[in-house]
Amino acid sequence: MNSAPEKEGEMRSPVLFMIFKRPETTARVFQAIREARPPRLYIAADGPRPDRPGEDGQCELARKAATAVDWDCDVKTLFRKKNLGCAVACSSAITWFFQQEREGIILEDDVLPHPDFFSFCDHMLDYYRDDPRIFQVSASNFQMGIKRGKGSYYFSWFNHIWGWATWARAWRHYDHSMQGLTRFIKEDLPHIFPYPPAARYFSDAFIHAKANNIPTWAFRWFFATLKQKGLTILPNHNLARNIGFDADGTTCTSASLWDHVETGPMQEIIHPDRVEPDAEADRLTDAMVFTPQAQSLESLFQEGWRRLETGLAYSNYELLRMARGFHGDAFLLDCLEAATHKATGRKREALEMIAGLRKREPDSPIVHKLLTGTHPGPES
Repeated sequence: MNSAPEKEGEMRSPVLFMIFKRPETTARVFQAIREARPPRLYIAADGPRPDRPGEDGQCELARKAATAVDWDCDVKTLFRKKNLGCAVACSSAITWFFQQEREGIILEDDVLPHPDFFSFCDHMLDYYRDDPRIFQVSASNFQMGIKRGKGSYYFSWFNHIWGWATWARAWRHYDHSMQGLTRFIKEDLPHIFPYPPAARYFSDAFIHAKANNIPTWAFRWFFATLKQKGLTILPNHNLARNIGFDADGTTCTSASLWDHVETGPMQEIIHPDRVEPDAEADRLTDAMVFTPQAQSLESLFQEGWRRLETGLAYSNYELLRMARGFHGDAFLLDCLEAATHKATGRKREALEMIAGLRKREPDSPIVHKLLTGTHPGPES
């Protein structure tokens, strides 16, 4: 079944906007919300920390930016006087939201959505409203140019929260105390993530979250969805960017490859044939998002080469764009681009790049293989 998102007409879903102390990013995200014009807007703000001079002023400016509503909209606020911390403030705000709404969109003050994110969520919330297998709709795509399946979106175990939507029926499973974690780690997690590095990573993350060693609610929510075998809808191209990769953020405090992801429009909504998680997509997400060394120059080169070997050469152009944004110009990336040009039939561009690479490093085994017509593998 194919259908176009409702670009014309009014937005249907309510929005929960969770903010804290960043007036600049808050204003940017609010502008995106303002352009979407949701009928109901819930704004939740944690309170300032008493040991941080000037934070009360930042919090006040952020609240002012988030409440500049100038369209026909029912606005409700939950402004904390005292600081509860990220884990409690956010999870309790979401609970407050779903005490009043059966479904809705959730944005934080550092997640900038594409305009089509709102209509995508409208459509998905309606389409899967009564499907207990689906727990969440997300804006995020971490596939770096690879399209998964024939639909506009695919299904995943990963419930990314950089712009998302869900139903009260799903959120009721959120359990801050994470009951049943030990049994889940032993019996269920190895089947959900059959590759041991992922199972170990999330086992440790859930244990630390339960012990309050990680100041976030997100791993608790992830555990809740996995415990219920709940799937997340992920678009086949990215619909939101995290603009909070800086020292002022709560959880995203350093530079990342994902600071260079771009957003694009949702031209048409085509539903997948089956409701099941895409194992290959999840494997790539696990490697690229949750394994820091996977964002290294060498690992990105190897990922690009796997794509050449499996007929996904065109997807390398997005990978290269992001990799250059993160690492800058690099010999390995030039080699990968030259090989990608060859694989996609851009012979003139490939030859020009190979000639330049030969001048720079004439003894390189990668350049030699490019010159002799063989593909240089990652071991080069």
